Amino acid sequence: MSNATVVLVHGAWHGPWCWERVTPLLDRQGVPWATVDRRAGDPPVVSSDPHFDDLVTRVVIGQIDGPVVLVGHSQGGAAITFAGVGNSQVRHLVYLAAIMPGVEPWLAPTQELIDGIVVAEGGRAFDPAAADVFYGDCTPADVDWVLGQLHLQGTLPEGTLPSPAFAWQEKPSTYVVCTEDRALPPDGQRGCAAHASEVVEWPTSHSPFISRPELVADLLVDLAGRYAE
Repeated sequence: MSNATVVLVHGAWHGPWCWERVTPLLDRQGVPWATVDRRAGDPPVVSSDPHFDDLVTRVVIGQIDGPVVLVGHSQGGAAITFAGVGNSQVRHLVYLAAIMPGVEPWLAPTQELIDGIVVAEGGRAFDPAAADVFYGDCTPADVDWVLGQLHLQGTLPEGTLPSPAFAWQEKPSTYVVCTEDRALPPDGQRGCAAHASEVVEWPTSHSPFISRPELVADLLVDLAGRYAE
């Protein structure tokens, strides 16, 4: 019997590198994993296009044999919401302080996050002076490490969504509320969590994969074992 594969989808301004504290913990527990790269171009810009995010996530899932636990952080919640639709491999969704398309009212960013966004050539940058919005419970060394790797974020295109359906309507899901989050308001996260099958709350910032990777790993190890085949 093999554990389900955990597929990790990063959020805005980040890349697959943001999971580097979590994946060694999955390795120790024999949980296979894969990451989705929502970046494109040279230099890389993180997508805000749900069609692109849906496509690249489905491509990664299609390269895996067996069941999948699909994890989306923040903006990555859109990718898992659409890529999970009609996909028999996806057994469980994890929304990690994530947007949840199809839920009203929309989970809007805090004013602190809006104030930390800087218009730049080719996209939108994140102001390092606003680091506490994302990394309020991280060490100074961790913050420096992350800030040195952030990318530009693309603008949101106009148009239709990849699907009129939403994966959380057809598959079990877990919503992780980060109670000290200053990027996406915890009360808004709880509004999304009301539509999930299971809810957990962690006393962390928006980025527990940096500050508390063991919490993330423990949850995913449990879910990967639940869907082992």
